[in-house]
Formats: sequence, structure tokens, C-alpha cells
Amino acid sequence: TDNSRAGIQFLDHVRTTNGPLDFFSYHTWDFLNGAVNGYFTALELLDSNGRNTVPIAVTEFGPTWEFGLRGTAMEPSWEPQETNQGAAFVAQTYTNIAQRCAQEGKRFPITFAWWTLSDIFDEGYEDQADYALEQQPFIGAMGLLTRESIKTPAYNAYKFLAKLGNEQLALSVQGGNGVGGMASRNTATGGVEIILYNGQNPGDGFPTDPYYPVAAGQDIGITVSGLNPEWSYDVTAYRVDDVRGNAFATWNTAGKKTMSSMSETEWHALRTAMEPPAEPVGQAMCGATLSKRFSLSSPG
Repeated sequence: TDNSRAGIQFLDHVRTTNGPLDFFSYHTWDFLNGAVNGYFTALELLDSNGRNTVPIAVTEFGPTWEFGLRGTAMEPSWEPQETNQGAAFVAQTYTNIAQRCAQEGKRFPITFAWWTLSDIFDEGYEDQADYALEQQPFIGAMGLLTRESIKTPAYNAYKFLAKLGNEQLALSVQGGNGVGGMASRNTATGGVEIILYNGQNPGDGFPTDPYYPVAAGQDIGITVSGLNPEWSYDVTAYRVDDVRGNAFATWNTAGKKTMSSMSETEWHALRTAMEPPAEPVGQAMCGATLSKRFSLSSPG
């Protein structure tokens, strides 16, 4: 492709000029194929050029680079970066890469950065009709935070990833195609953290625009083994789905009101909905293993 040729030309330039190369950076906009498989293609490119210790920093990433998606023409029903589609994409992309890196002894990315941190950035719509979206709290853009600092579902997925421990554990997930996750242990505290995603029937993304089609929720079964039988564990679940940790869904259900027509109560509802509530599963649970089934929306 043009992009891979650009990478080869860049590495040729570094070699011929004997220039330093501290890291290799690129953007990925090809939904799951580009986000996951593209990372290992980049590693192979570096390795084949004798750069087998140079780390990768992905500095733009997301389901789509398109602005103003709102369910018109052949578009998805809304910008996937603002919905639970975006959260599933964050979880699936990073956990798939991290698991494969651990299994194959590959180096991990030093950055896998969403585009962008906030909806306040200097990019514009291609379609003049999209400017009407500026009157709404969700404008069909790419931020982890809206202009009014409403956390998106993707923000929460990043938050979940940040809470994972420093030691990756083996994880077996039952739940059908498109269901997966990653398990970890915090070696300082002994706590175990698990992130699960439901991305059944993932689409191809742009240009056909089927990202994660909304499907029926699934029961996902997990078993955690290797726990210390002399300890007791408090178990808590947090989720991002079509209700929880999803301010967009609350706004959508309430009728997609403009900001000027929203009451203080409605703003409060968005700020409450954006935080995934703690769901106690059990306290002082003992034993070397823990088995649990969770129902998780798709995507979620």
C-alpha cells in the first residue's frame, strides 16, 4: 500500500543518512484489521530493516476518521467513537495486541493514543449540514471527552485498561466469536483484574461503515484460577454497555436534545451516566478458583 511504501522510504532515509531512530510512529484507520494486524505488520517492517529494538508509538487511532456521522445516507446510526462501539474497539484492539505480544515475545507499543483527547480541536466537517451538530453535547467527533467534559464510553475503556495490573495472566473466555479480553495481576497487592469485551460480528469499518452491528447481549463465562486459597477476595464488576458508563445512550434515549434546551437535571443525568457504577459481585470470597457468568451487551 502507499502507507507501507512510505514506511519503507522513511527507513531507507534513516539508513542512508545514518540518522537516529528512537521510535516509529504512525496512524491507523482501518478498523480492526489495521489496528491489530497493522501493528504486527509495522513490527515486521522494522525487524526486516534491522530495527528489532525500536518501539512503536501509534499516535492516532480510532474506529473511523470520519466526522459528523449521524445516521444519514449510508452512515452508521451515530459516530462510533462516541458510543459503546468505541469502548469495545479500544478494549478489543489493545487486549488483542497485548496478548499476542506476550505470547509471541514481541515488544509492546509504547503509545496507543486515541484521536483525540477532547472534542476541542481544529478539524472541521466536510458536509455543511453537519454544523448543526455543534448545538448538541455530542457532535459526531472523536474526543475521549466532549467539549463539556462528558466522558465517552471509550474513555471508560481506557480507564479500565489503566487499572490492569503489571503481570499478564492467561485467560480463557467462553462466549462465542468476537468475545475476548485480558487478565492481569497486580504483583504489589495480589489483586487480579480482568477486562472483557463483546465485539461479536465486527464489520469492516470505513468505507462500508458497518463497525460493530448492535446485536443481542451474550452471557460470557470466565474462570479465574491460581488465586491464593488462604486469602479472601472482594470482587467488583464495572461495565460499559448500552446503559452503564454511556452518557451518549442517556442523551440518545432522552431525544437528542440541543444544549440550549437541556435542563440542569438532564445535564446531571449525563454526568451520572458517564461513570460506570461499581457492581459488587461478592465479598470475602475464598478459594483457588472463581467462576462467574456475566451478561454483556454487544458491543460492550
